[in-house]
Amino acid sequence: MSHLPRYPVTVHRDGRDVSVTLEIDIEAERRKVFDFVAAEGVLPEVSAGYERPVYLGYETSHFTSGLRFLASRARGQWWFAAAGSATRIRWRYAFRAKGWMGSILLPIFARLLWPGYMRVCLHNVRRHFADHSAQSAAYQIAQV
Repeated sequence: MSHLPRYPVTVHRDGRDVSVTLEIDIEAERRKVFDFVAAEGVLPEVSAGYERPVYLGYETSHFTSGLRFLASRARGQWWFAAAGSATRIRWRYAFRAKGWMGSILLPIFARLLWPGYMRVCLHNVRRHFADHSAQSAAYQIAQV
């Protein structure tokens, strides 16, 4: 995979809770971006809030791989705001550390690995709309 853009990331720790937040602007209408994220299986977890086209929330406690040893649960939150002709997405993922090992290792995992996963997800959303925009433009040119 090619090099991904370095979207701004914030990692915050508060006791046993560790959160990672990324923001990105996507050149598409807010409602379309919201519907794509909500409908495309990006959020397979249990819903914990929904206000179209402003907010999506979800929770999970079913982790795979080593994360199941580090976190007992997580809450994902997506905010969608109009930013001129674009949509600003703010995605926050907050983990609850599991036991003493999780409280030591989860902040390291959250800082070093989780932002990469989030960047890939957001890059794929951005790419979807960039590809869709290019296809639409090509279609319009072909119709002339």
